[in-house]
Amino acid sequence: MLKPILLLLIAVSILTACSSGPPPMPAVLPSLPAADMQPAPELPPPASGSLPDLLTNHVDAMLAYHQLAQHQANLVRWLRQVWPTLEGRSGDAPRN
Repeated sequence: MLKPILLLLIAVSILTACSSGPPPMPAVLPSLPAADMQPAPELPPPASGSLPDLLTNHVDAMLAYHQLAQHQANLVRWLRQVWPTLEGRSGDAPRN
């Protein structure tokens, strides 16, 4: 009678040891570049209403837009890289 109980205790302890292994290691997320975390700069008004000043202001605004679009593309790229490691956590999947 003692032998089957002893075998049962050994089997139970072996099975529980397999299921209670070490906890999973948290994933290390890549850091977001600091330049991509800056707010968009304020656009200056044109110096005057003359055509050269308006053209210069328009070119400056266009360059600022392209820089902002690049930062946004970097943020989307970073989010797509990081999202698979966050899928097991709370929250919804990002939408396209």
